[in-house]
Amino acid sequence: NVGRASFMVLEKLTNMNGMAKISTPENAPRLFDLITPKDPKFAPAFYKAVGNTLVAKDMEQANRIAYGAKR
Repeated sequence: NVGRASFMVLEKLTNMNGMAKISTPENAPRLFDLITPKDPKFAPAFYKAVGNTLVAKDMEQANRIAYGAKR
């Protein structure tokens, strides 16, 4: 078993407009904004991989963001 690998061609990554900072619920940071690539040319690949995934402080915040304050 040799596993599986995925590859991205940096020159082919398009529509990376979403990499700019955005406002998020409860000011939760995006995972992408917490990543600092060694070379900025790799930023589009990281954005393609994690997108707008948010990082919550705890499960309570995650549930509020995902399902709203009232349930």
